[in-house]
Amino acid sequence: MARNHIQVKPEKFPWLDLNRYTFSMGVEHKGVAYISGQTGSAYDAESRSVLCKGDIVEQTKIAWEKIGVILQAAGMAYTDIVRTVDYVVPRGFPLYSKTGDVRRQFLGKSPVASTGVLVHSLLRPDALIEIQAIAVKGGKEVVIPAGPEYERFKDLTYAPAVKAGGKLFFSGVVELEPTTAENQAKACYTRIDKTLQAAGASYTNVVHIVDYVAPMTVEHYEAMAAVRQAHFGDSRPSVNAAVFHGILNPRGHLEVDVIASLTGKREEILVPGWEQSYQKLRSVPAVRMGNLVYFSSQASIDHTTGKTVVANYDLGAQARQAYQNLRQVCSAAGVSMDDIAYTLELVPPTVMGDVRVLGQVRREYFGASFPAATGLIIHQNMRTNTIFSVAAVALA
Repeated sequence: MARNHIQVKPEKFPWLDLNRYTFSMGVEHKGVAYISGQTGSAYDAESRSVLCKGDIVEQTKIAWEKIGVILQAAGMAYTDIVRTVDYVVPRGFPLYSKTGDVRRQFLGKSPVASTGVLVHSLLRPDALIEIQAIAVKGGKEVVIPAGPEYERFKDLTYAPAVKAGGKLFFSGVVELEPTTAENQAKACYTRIDKTLQAAGASYTNVVHIVDYVAPMTVEHYEAMAAVRQAHFGDSRPSVNAAVFHGILNPRGHLEVDVIASLTGKREEILVPGWEQSYQKLRSVPAVRMGNLVYFSSQASIDHTTGKTVVANYDLGAQARQAYQNLRQVCSAAGVSMDDIAYTLELVPPTVMGDVRVLGQVRREYFGASFPAATGLIIHQNMRTNTIFSVAAVALA
């Protein structure tokens, strides 16, 4: 087993009973740590239940305190954080800009890559924000391309990208002009080009793309995916694409996250019989580079036919098919489910009341050795007849 589960002492984590969950607070391997999404949840003695109290600023502070305890248990510190993702619910958005001051309190001037995106809701219905983080030991370097349009990053709490441990982590890339989805995608990839070049990298280093798609853009996604493929040429990345509640700026059609590896041989992982399905998706099931394996999101799809194979709205059955697909890709990549360090599970609002079944499915595929994880309620999956998807990363 490659991964090292970060053991957090209960007395240092007063907010929750950690034994109740089917995910680890964090997983570390060779100086790289994936931290599960953290909210402002805490046990409330008066109501004898776990609650998220206060506004988004107060909840953000608790989430960052939790992240600090987890990092300390891994022998790390806030200064080792290289990337964060803020998942924000609409009712928390009006005060979201004020959370930047909280970030400064905990991160100081330490550079990070960061993405913020709107979700329909979080698994805890009273949570206003969930923060996921990646940390890397050994120092880091900020990457800022030349040009006047990048001057604004001097005053922000994040950088265009951060280089650490032979890996390159981007902040989410979003463009507001021009107004069409396809042209916004072209503008996004122009910025991605500049940041890759500033880091001494190219698309041959990219292992994973996350497409946060706005609801108004779904019908144009194929055109946006074609823009991506034009930049990758003959190579293809692993991709996690889903329809989120929205981009933080309502004029945005798409936000793109990029993760690249600067060391090791890039290997696109293919599964026999799945070629036609992934040709249409303009991606590959996974990309391996060195000890890093990033997986495309999996849903309840039989990739030999491209069809959904389980009944609509049966969350447990769809999750099992998705995890079975993930297991097949692991085998093709030369890793196992024991090497999975982090999963991101996405479901639409129609199944919010059924999400507890996912804990049982995770037990079936991971036993008692769980990876770090984040679960979100989004607008919809890319295929409207699927109600579950899972993306993953392995540290081998």
